[in-house]
Amino acid sequence: MKNWIGYYNEIFNFDKFDKLAKEDFRERLGDPDELSASIGRIATGFQMLEDRISEGITELLQIDSNLGEIVSAELSFKSKLDLFFSLINELKSAYYFNRLEGEGFEENYLNEFRKALFRCAELRNKVIHSTF
Repeated sequence: MKNWIGYYNEIFNFDKFDKLAKEDFRERLGDPDELSASIGRIATGFQMLEDRISEGITELLQIDSNLGEIVSAELSFKSKLDLFFSLINELKSAYYFNRLEGEGFEENYLNEFRKALFRCAELRNKVIHSTF
């Protein structure tokens, strides 16, 4: 019984977690290395991009942000992009999407934009899932 109580006390001793939470990164782990910092920037930048796509879906559906989060929460990045561009295609007559002159320009531009977003996902996955 004593071993279990000691184990329980160690596991549920939140004082050490509170202490760690008050320390900054350098105190806990030392100076960040350049590679880890770069990977972190890629991960957070991509998450910001994904969040903007989710917000765009919410705006196009004309729903509140809580419902928008429910709609996009379980979607993969690819599914979010598919939904986002399907909504743009469906609603293009109802919205003004910074249209420029030229036959088919908007469709070509959106296709290139979509390809670029998929390429971002490929590059992000290549970095995040690599071993260094």
